[in-house]
Amino acid sequence: MRELHERVPLMTEADGNEVFDRIPVVGDQKTMERGMEAQFSVKNAYTKSRRLEGLFFQLADWHHENKFLSVCYDLSFVRDS
Repeated sequence: MRELHERVPLMTEADGNEVFDRIPVVGDQKTMERGMEAQFSVKNAYTKSRRLEGLFFQLADWHHENKFLSVCYDLSFVRDS
């Protein structure tokens, strides 16, 4: 996770406060669970980079979308032609 967090853009405001951009990490349920657990395990760290701020996790339901497109294709096109 720390290696992934190194790629999150960091901006410094005029008052010297560091702000990380929000970068989505998209994956399946297991990826999302592991990422959230990694962030939770370092929640009390002293710095924003140690807390892995800037990363947020999204579920990509690729398999269901692929199945939906497959059903649409099967209903729209005749394979015997």
